[in-house]
Formats: sequence, structure tokens, C-alpha cells
Amino acid sequence: MIDSRAHKVIDSELCAPHAVRSGRYEALCGHLVAPAPLIDADGAPCARCVQLDPTPVAPPARRRRRRGLRRLLPV
Repeated sequence: MIDSRAHKVIDSELCAPHAVRSGRYEALCGHLVAPAPLIDADGAPCARCVQLDPTPVAPPARRRRRRGLRRLLPV
């Protein structure tokens, strides 16, 4: 929250004993972050974290048409 950026923290860092004790987590870019309240909006994504993010980007989900019972029931 200090730099108003949304940093990426990997799962293994969230479970690391040193991070759990201190309450600070190391983001992919090396920045130490503390959890922010969920009522606050995310800041702009950290460009370095986005660049170093190992997770693949998922393609946008395709919407399926729902026809099931609608087709059988009268309007």
C-alpha cells in the first residue's frame, strides 16, 4: 500500500515460516509487502512483478450458450 502498486507474491512465500512470523512477504520483484485490507482497491500492477510472473496467462473464457430447459418450456 505504500507505493500504491499491486505486487505478485507466490504461494510458497505466503507459507514460508520467516514471512509468517514477520508478516512481510517478498514479492517477485524483491519488494517486501504487507497484506492490505481487502476493502482497499488494488493499485496499478507492478511492472517488474508482471514481467517475472511464472504463471501462464489464461485465455479469456468463452461464453457458452445455455439452451437446456429453455428450449423445452413455453415462454
